[in-house]
Amino acid sequence: MGEWRNAGFFSYTLSWDATNEVFWLSPTANSQIQGYIKITADQLAQSIYSSLGTVEIYTSPTDAEPYAVYSTSTDPTSEMNVGANNQWGKILQQFTNGFTAGYYGATGASLNDQVTAGIDLNKNYNWDPTYAFANNLTGTAPLFYDHYSKVFFDNTNSYGSTYSDALMAAFNQGGPLLPTYQNGANISTLTVNLYADTDTPAGYVTPEINNYIAPTNGTTYEIATYQDNMSSITLDFGSGQAMILDDDVP
Repeated sequence: MGEWRNAGFFSYTLSWDATNEVFWLSPTANSQIQGYIKITADQLAQSIYSSLGTVEIYTSPTDAEPYAVYSTSTDPTSEMNVGANNQWGKILQQFTNGFTAGYYGATGASLNDQVTAGIDLNKNYNWDPTYAFANNLTGTAPLFYDHYSKVFFDNTNSYGSTYSDALMAAFNQGGPLLPTYQNGANISTLTVNLYADTDTPAGYVTPEINNYIAPTNGTTYEIATYQDNMSSITLDFGSGQAMILDDDVP
């Protein structure tokens, strides 16, 4: 059964509750998605390598009882699986991907050498597979990343962790996602090739990402030639967009 949900912007912060020994994911004031997510350290450990962990959703962290997301008369549980296909499941997807790729506590080094400031990878809007698994960083290496997933990330187009598709979604080619739409039309057929243990698999696609356009002559860009074809580019810096302004932009 499919269920349609309207899109919603979410903005959450992470904190550790030392008194109760739990993590809280708390919505910020401008987050359209609401609900406080509580997860224990043990359940978090069950959620990084697979989506077996559970969480509880609260209207307020001071509430005595959590929200019963999927409670029924025969199953009155208040726990929700971290992989649930709902708005909180999407937030948890981002949360756990930060552990898989080793983003937390790390600082990225921009591919653009004109950008000298480090890129704060504690903020998920800065995440980019360019910085995954201790690549292109400045300063200290990440405290943790999933070495098993890194093998798949570096050598295959296959899933190596629970959310490999989200981790590699920024790639323009490569990654585990199968194209269903191309050149303005739906894909009519998908081909699956099965190989025996003695076969040498073919068809690996080297991932590519178009996240940086290098200067044409090494230091500067050529002045673009004006084309009067009524085309335009709009840069949207509103909430929920993947592009944001630097803090020092007036």
